[in-house]
Amino acid sequence: MTVGATAALASYVVAARLEDFPDSRIELARLAVLDTVAVGVAGSRDPSGRVIANYVRRLGGVAEATVWGTDVRGPAPLVALATGTMAHALDYDDMHTGAAGHPSAVLVPAALAVAETVHAEGRSLIEAYLVAFEVVYRLGSEAGMAALADGFHPTGLWAPVGAAVAASRLLGLGESETVMAMGIAGSQAAGLRANFGTMTKPLHAGQGAMAGITAALLARDGFTASDQIVEDDRGFLAVFGDETIDLERVVEGLGSDFFPDHGYGIKLYPSCGKTHSAIDAALYLRQTHNFSIEDIAAVQVEAVPATTEVLVYHSPSTALEAKFSLEYCVAVALYDGVAGLAQFTEERMAEPGLSALLGRVEIVHPDDAGWEAFLAPETVSVRLLDGRSYSHRVDRPSGALGAVIGRNEVVRKARECSTGVLAPTSIDHLIDLCADLENVADVCQMAAVLGVSA
Repeated sequence: MTVGATAALASYVVAARLEDFPDSRIELARLAVLDTVAVGVAGSRDPSGRVIANYVRRLGGVAEATVWGTDVRGPAPLVALATGTMAHALDYDDMHTGAAGHPSAVLVPAALAVAETVHAEGRSLIEAYLVAFEVVYRLGSEAGMAALADGFHPTGLWAPVGAAVAASRLLGLGESETVMAMGIAGSQAAGLRANFGTMTKPLHAGQGAMAGITAALLARDGFTASDQIVEDDRGFLAVFGDETIDLERVVEGLGSDFFPDHGYGIKLYPSCGKTHSAIDAALYLRQTHNFSIEDIAAVQVEAVPATTEVLVYHSPSTALEAKFSLEYCVAVALYDGVAGLAQFTEERMAEPGLSALLGRVEIVHPDDAGWEAFLAPETVSVRLLDGRSYSHRVDRPSGALGAVIGRNEVVRKARECSTGVLAPTSIDHLIDLCADLENVADVCQMAAVLGVSA
């Protein structure tokens, strides 16, 4: 196996500058930061967000960073544990199919907690985010889908390394220290798909953000680890990947070839990304054809087996399970004509008419496209009591996994997520700061609007 992948990545992390990135990636970073903190603020009101914020409050410690949407402050690693969990709590955060996971729910909480601690400029925050995204994309592209098929949650696996890279960059670590931080973080990879649909799924992002900051702080103080955590025969890729791993792909093009737009998406619906094509199809049918919910005799969803390997809750009993239920997502999209935050609550799930419609949704597998079919098309068909039938196929969903949505849509979503938690003036200020993030003199300005009074 090629030796030096870890060192090559660390060298890139230390050397890269904002000017090296195309404008499209800088704009993506601005939008990703806004989107992530907004969904994290909304997540602060989720039961999992309340529990994790209270956990940080009870532990106490030096008040160096802010838990979004709360009056809690604490040490940067613990704050990242909370904000990372909050950012992923609603499954409304962005994702990248190449990385096979959710980059920003890990990288933004880790980077922002450290940036607040060291009073970093917004420019430095963007640089840390982008170099860390490059690393997690390259690791996830090689090992993510194999790990997913084996029952791992890829986000939880590469999260500590990605967070360690972001923290190392903001702390000003050199190449050798960054290598050590990656090595320490690599041994903290964790996350099992058995916990999808529970509070522990978003904890994978939070614990990864915390672990990465801890790794960088330890490395700064001389803690040691393998200096070949990426390429070692017992290292990250060998353990979590398969026989298709190519170490040359991990390092080729560093600094010139960037993670692709293809596969990246900011979500339009607060549910697992694998539900989004079917939600789009259901919404299209609801909006295009003149039928009432009472007229529906049956609903059929065509999805590859890989989809229902992830979406395992066919009769969800909690709002978290509903986010991983293809049947529920299609039913609520048809029933309400929208799939927003209000549709994924246990109060909404208790609506008798919605429950009745859910019972008429069936999943079928037209063929077995295997695990590589992450972006497989999905078709929703509605058969009415009078015999009429309508179908619609979606090849690529809007927002998540498809084309990157524009700034106006991200701003609309940020307001949706933040309203009721942050003051209107704070929301406006947050949006303005993220729009010009590279020119923000001190990231603590963002932290000031993300916290709330007791």
